[in-house]
Amino acid sequence: ELQKSAREKKEWKLKCAQAEAEVRALKAHRRRVGLQPAADPDPVALAEDNAALQAKLEAVRAEAMQDHAEEIGALAQVLGEAKLETDQRAARCEALEAELRAATQ
Repeated sequence: ELQKSAREKKEWKLKCAQAEAEVRALKAHRRRVGLQPAADPDPVALAEDNAALQAKLEAVRAEAMQDHAEEIGALAQVLGEAKLETDQRAARCEALEAELRAATQ
């Protein structure tokens, strides 16, 4: 039992040494190719960035809604003017038809 435990301990030490050597080799490779080790993201900074991006998104949405509201208002005005002109033409046509009927009777 003690021999097994000593052997397992030796195997684990060897595996740890191999893993550490692999890590050193990877770090050296990253330095050679110019990669910096990735830092853990700062949760506070991420939250602040997220809040800033959310505020920008809301501002863009509000601006887009304002632009669309102005376009809709302009279209409503054009349609209102076109309806008024159409109603005036229809009234003139009815008046001319009435005159024509009166003249032909």
